[in-house]
Amino acid sequence: MRLAVRTDELRAAAQQLADAADRVGRLTAALDAQRSAVAAWATGRARTRADAFLATLLDGVRSGAEELDDLALRTTVAAQDYEDAESSALPRPR
Repeated sequence: MRLAVRTDELRAAAQQLADAADRVGRLTAALDAQRSAVAAWATGRARTRADAFLATLLDGVRSGAEELDDLALRTTVAAQDYEDAESSALPRPR
């Protein structure tokens, strides 16, 4: 079992999380388009329900993208904190 933390691995994970946040965030445009088109393919209660369903999906997508972005930021900060702690723990030549 490996117990060491590698800063470059943390930074790579943070980049993957940021990329995932971007990909998820791009889904909002498609959901927005579908939501605005509900009137073209549904009426009455079906229209109301479809709009509510798409609004719920849109909210989830936005929240997911924000949370992934926040996790990416926190991972980047953790990598920097680890690097700072590691460099301050190393003996310095005199």
